[in-house]
Order: sequence, then C-alpha cells, then structure tokens
Amino acid sequence: HYGRGWLLWLFIKMDILKQQIEERKRKLAQAHETNGSKKYLTKADLEREREEKYRAEQARLEEERKRKQEEKQRELEERMRIGRPQKAVDEFKEVEYVCKLPVGDVKKRLRKRGEPVTLFGETDALREKRLIELEAVLVEQQERSGRNDFLE
Repeated sequence: HYGRGWLLWLFIKMDILKQQIEERKRKLAQAHETNGSKKYLTKADLEREREEKYRAEQARLEEERKRKQEEKQRELEERMRIGRPQKAVDEFKEVEYVCKLPVGDVKKRLRKRGEPVTLFGETDALREKRLIELEAVLVEQQERSGRNDFLE
C-alpha cells in the first residue's frame, strides 16, 4: 500500500545512518591513534582534544592579527616618510572628531559639491570630516590649476 516512495525514503534514511556510523568509527579510530593504547575514550578526552584544536586555531588567528597590525604600522611609517603624515596619523589613531559646523550647513555644502549627504552608518562627525577632506582636496586641485572657484 505504501508504494515506491516509501521504499526510496527508507533506503535514503539507511544511507544517512550508514554515513553517520562510518563517521563516528573514523573519529574513534583517529582518537585511538592519538591516545595510544587506551581501550576507550571518555567524553573528557574528546573535549580536551577539541579544546586543544580550538586554542591552536585561536593562536594562529592572533598571530595573523599581529602580522596585519605590524603591516599597518609599517604602512603608517612609510606614509610618514613620504610626506603624508596627517592623514596617516588620523587613520591609524582614529581620533575622536568634534563637530564644529552646524549639521544643516554640512549637508548643504555636500549637496553643492554633488556628494552624498550621508553614507551608510556615517555620523555627523564623520560627515563633517568627509566634507573637510573633500574641500581640502578641491583647494589643492585649484592651487595646481591657478583658479579659485570659491571666489566666483
């Protein structure tokens, strides 16, 4: 009365159970090899082994973080050496910035420059800082071109 679908489901279920049993046997064989001549493994032994693997992975991740931090430090020193110290120091220290301009004025000036008023997750201080950096770049470009668009 059940048909072929039931039989197919039963075979699939049996295959899954076989895979799980084989996996457990493989884990026990590996654990037996690592523990030497122990006849059985306790849950504490398995937990200790898992914890050791976790600590080794965390140590590797910490080493990678330190390597990245040292790389950032070298990049900062390189920027300081080639003459862009202020931006490099600001990026590295991430100094808290205090707003000096009204929020409305900052938004108007960004709109005037054709920039997005607010980027995702941007605070008022970051928005003002972005405007100041944008205007500094524009002033630098104008000094190179010899014109002053601010006077127009």
